[in-house]
Amino acid sequence: MQGTTRAQNERKMSMKDGLYHKDLGNLPAVSYSGKLTYTDHAKRASMSDRYGFINLPDRVSPAAKVIEVEVKGGRAHKAVFRTAYDLKHDLCLVVLLASGTVKTVWLNKFNDSHKTLDKSRYVNG
Repeated sequence: MQGTTRAQNERKMSMKDGLYHKDLGNLPAVSYSGKLTYTDHAKRASMSDRYGFINLPDRVSPAAKVIEVEVKGGRAHKAVFRTAYDLKHDLCLVVLLASGTVKTVWLNKFNDSHKTLDKSRYVNG
């Protein structure tokens, strides 16, 4: 079952291709509510994360925040979701929006705010 975002993304106005970050404004609004599938890379990453083993969720949490969106062909293609994982960490998932395929995963300390963001990587930077 595909997520609700595919239809939502198809209706969106065409946007400039590139990466968008939440801290830089004008982040395309996306979500994903379908079942997730994981690439072999994501599965390996879940077993070798620097903070320990990651239990992979079946779905993106409704409480997840969108951190980054990649636009290709004028449409949201990929998103990084960040959600609470445990008392010390947040889980980050890189999801292909058309299929719900998770390319990779990692844990961040919940208070890691990425003060060193490279704005030059982003269209909205």
